[in-house]
Amino acid sequence: MSNFLTKKQQYDLEKNGWELIDNESGTAWFGSDFEEGWINKVTELLSLENTDTVMRAYGVDFLVVGYRAVNTEEQLNKYEE
Repeated sequence: MSNFLTKKQQYDLEKNGWELIDNESGTAWFGSDFEEGWINKVTELLSLENTDTVMRAYGVDFLVVGYRAVNTEEQLNKYEE
């Protein structure tokens, strides 16, 4: 399997402080059903709570290509806006 992202996409993400998933595909996934609670906050943050396909689903899966730490309160507030 090849890496999901192009070299340019990888470069752009790394340049902006993202750590990429370090495996052959460059991806990871997680998911949850709606009964677990935390997934409702995730769908709200991503503005997915009003989409028909999501609201008719039993749960949601996410494909992840990177992550970065939020080290300051200012950074954390930026994501909550």
